Amino acid sequence: MQQTVSASGTLEPATEADLSFQSAGTVNSVGVSVGQQVTKGEVLASIDTSALQGQVTLAQAVVTQAQAQVTAAGSSGSASQIAAADAQLASAQAKLLAAQQALSQARLTSPIDGVVAAVAVKVGSTVGGSGTSGSSGSSSSGAGRVASSGGTGGSAAGPGGTAGTGGAGASGSSSAAISVISTNAWIVQTQVGNADLASLKQGMQAQILPTGSRATIYGTVESIGIVASSSSSGTSQFPVTIAVTGAPAGLYAGTAASVSIIVKQMDDVLTVPISPEELLARVLAITRRTYGQTFPLKPILVLGQLEIDIVNHRVRVGSSEVHLTETEQSLLYLLAANAGEVVTSEEILTAVWGADYTSEDDVVERLIVSLRLKLQNGWPEPRFIVTFPGVGYRFLPVVEQLVSVS
Repeated sequence: MQQTVSASGTLEPATEADLSFQSAGTVNSVGVSVGQQVTKGEVLASIDTSALQGQVTLAQAVVTQAQAQVTAAGSSGSASQIAAADAQLASAQAKLLAAQQALSQARLTSPIDGVVAAVAVKVGSTVGGSGTSGSSGSSSSGAGRVASSGGTGGSAAGPGGTAGTGGAGASGSSSAAISVISTNAWIVQTQVGNADLASLKQGMQAQILPTGSRATIYGTVESIGIVASSSSSGTSQFPVTIAVTGAPAGLYAGTAASVSIIVKQMDDVLTVPISPEELLARVLAITRRTYGQTFPLKPILVLGQLEIDIVNHRVRVGSSEVHLTETEQSLLYLLAANAGEVVTSEEILTAVWGADYTSEDDVVERLIVSLRLKLQNGWPEPRFIVTFPGVGYRFLPVVEQLVSVS
């Protein structure tokens, strides 16, 4: 039996990389299209490098000139002249490093293995290296799922982390030149109300049913947000991120899904009334699971000349097998389980037929008579069942042995 918290959510890739050029220029190559599989490090697009290479060449010449001035100042210049030459060299070297970095960012490369989800540039497009692509979490849940990067230095964010180069810290920028999503790891973003929040914990198991699918997939609660948002009805909703287990096939980003988070699970819950044989079977099953016993247990109660094989529903008197109805079996097990004690007619009615059962006054007596006949239990000298008029019935023998056979 399970106690669950139900919610609805949306399937999303576990990692998304939104890539933008960090250098200004004209796009001269776009090598991918939407839906195309790409690998980590694969070049996706590039811009013309003529101007960028010219800037590197010019910056290198300035550095060479500044180095010559430092050498000259060191030979005959004053301390202030030497300091000025050193400062000019440092500035020139910084500009050269920036030009070289801009040249290296002329290509967009994928930081992850995945699928191209969006392409917003084409050959001839002018891109302006505004540096708007930064790193941020993908949602208020703090999952840290979106990785934004520019140029060749991009990297993907993992759970709880951020990644990317560039500056502003925008999340999943819609101005990205190319977006790549993972297909081997998924999450479900959902929300729960204030009443259910306290019962959730990280690591809880969840069952997920994507819309249009008949196959249930599974996951675990990865993060639980503590900052609420308001629903259309005005109630507080808290974000919950569920990491999908494994890499199920046939999942698509943006698919709606129903979610059941298991907050409590109870094994072998019994509903009453329950027959003694079912109760025993449940106990034996738990014993095998708990202690690792794999051999079959078949308990046999031996009470005097009566032998009751509880699991196999067989009863013998001496060497003869007795065929009992289901109701007679239930009565026999009830009396045998209380051997030596008086069981009242009311207790028999409740245990065998249920508390709400209404019938003729002599229904228990007639069942006892039938059971006695089949057990060869005579009235003058009862072998098994003794009647206590106006009270109930007592099973005579005590349990002589409880054996287990395979």
